[in-house]
Amino acid sequence: MSWGIFASYMKRYMATPIGVATLQAFAKKLTTEYDACIRRGIQGINLCSIQKGNTELMEALTTVALLKCFALQKPGKPLPTSPILKELGNAVKGYWTGATLNPFPIPPIPAPGSIQNIVVSQNLCVNPGSWIVQFELPPVESPNFFINSFILVAQIHLITLKGMIYTTSLYPSAPSPIPGPGVINWSGYVVPMGILPRFSGDDDDNDTANSTSALPTSDWQELSALPPNTVPKKFSPNDVYNTGDIIESTGKFYLAQNPEKNGLRCWNICLLYTSPSPRDS
Repeated sequence: MSWGIFASYMKRYMATPIGVATLQAFAKKLTTEYDACIRRGIQGINLCSIQKGNTELMEALTTVALLKCFALQKPGKPLPTSPILKELGNAVKGYWTGATLNPFPIPPIPAPGSIQNIVVSQNLCVNPGSWIVQFELPPVESPNFFINSFILVAQIHLITLKGMIYTTSLYPSAPSPIPGPGVINWSGYVVPMGILPRFSGDDDDNDTANSTSALPTSDWQELSALPPNTVPKKFSPNDVYNTGDIIESTGKFYLAQNPEKNGLRCWNICLLYTSPSPRDS
């Protein structure tokens, strides 16, 4: 279900253009959610998970990829297709550059020539894999196609990872086995797929892409009544909010509840703001 969680959080974050404050904010969000998703996976037969990915490099290279793609666009003339998916490959590979995996559990298969592994001294990703993209993304009005395409390519990429586990293992000897260094090569990393969430805009239909029902509600909690001695703020899509802020919009009150966006102006406006659907015209 981990890729499903990743998709859910990213689609909710991207559901409205006003939900993304800056390129840097998007880069940080994508990196954070990717890192959390990878931490819910394991390395194949050795059953170890990621200890530390290179999140700093991934975030920086994601920002570079976004800047590069925006630089290709001419004013008033959107690109027929975008190379963003291909460009994000360097960022994802950057995450795995120098990444370390947990030294536990002890690999069940002994290092070559040994009869048993005793302890793991280091578990490294030595090859950040290949990011294989054979297509560019067309313009879309909802984030669903982009996120689903990213997940597809990211899953294929995980298969291409390679690493080494450095162990202390027992080797056959008389009268008793002796300890010595060992090396175990590994390849591939597995993250459960789960069910991708489906929002009302998943069909990429223009009728729903701009409707209220296609927008997220995770950043705000509707309050049945205003707490005593509370003066709510008037909602504005350009204002900065923090968790715990209470705002008023169209006669209703909402509590801000997403600590990841504290101090930013990229709060999803969900039920607080609507754009007319093309159907209305």
